[in-house]
Amino acid sequence: MKLFTDHRLTILAGFALAAMLIGAGIAKSGHIPDAFDLARWGHFLAGITWVGLLYFFNFVQAPALANVSPETKAELFKPCGMVRMALWWFRWAAMATLIFGGILLLILTLVRRRAETMGYAAQPFPGMQGMQGMQAPSRSFAGTADAPGRLPPSSDRESFLTSAKQIFVRMQTAWDAKDIADIRRFCTPEIASRIEADMTALGEGRALTEVAMLNAELADVWPESGYEWAAVSFDAMLREQSLDAAGALTEDIRHEVREYWIFRHDPRLEDSTWFLAGIQQAA
Repeated sequence: MKLFTDHRLTILAGFALAAMLIGAGIAKSGHIPDAFDLARWGHFLAGITWVGLLYFFNFVQAPALANVSPETKAELFKPCGMVRMALWWFRWAAMATLIFGGILLLILTLVRRRAETMGYAAQPFPGMQGMQGMQAPSRSFAGTADAPGRLPPSSDRESFLTSAKQIFVRMQTAWDAKDIADIRRFCTPEIASRIEADMTALGEGRALTEVAMLNAELADVWPESGYEWAAVSFDAMLREQSLDAAGALTEDIRHEVREYWIFRHDPRLEDSTWFLAGIQQAA
């Protein structure tokens, strides 16, 4: 097929396929890309091109040029030759990576300042207003992230944090879908009941939440009242869209969330699951 023998058609087909996949993702999620999304995609694409060409230079071009004749090498280094073209793409891919990265940094800075001005940074994400500290021991986590307690031998730190981040994203998805059955699978009964009450209070309106960035650190681990407790510090950038009963967009905001999610495990049971038991706002 000419599609696979003509490199220009192959590249165009790749971009077309990528556009189709992005469009399908947008249609499924309902999220309309904004400046942050476009800058992030541009940063990734330019970075992949930049690093890919770097590998090409080091592992393909340099060894190949060592084995060609001077005449062939002179042809390759002509203004329209392969080497000059590759260097041109390498230079501008590096520049685009830095430019898009700078745009992302600017957007994040502006969002953070806007959040501080409008008070978003001090608010939990939708549905969590009634969960602050519920069923969790009263405890301050400020300054403990550098020297947290130890997880039980059955729990690996990195695996635990990976699972905690999955629960964070899963919570957003379940909240948007009003899937209380799924929420009950990873929350304590008290927390799940409170979330269900918050969902009912929202009525017919619904939300679409996108986790744009998410970092997690283990803040503390301690035993208390026969349970094992673990606090995970989350620093997230969320995009939240609020829709009315008719599906019309009523609000579209980005804001930063800094919270401690408190997980509880019962060591007396064979079940190794850690359940979400509370959330506290970071100071």
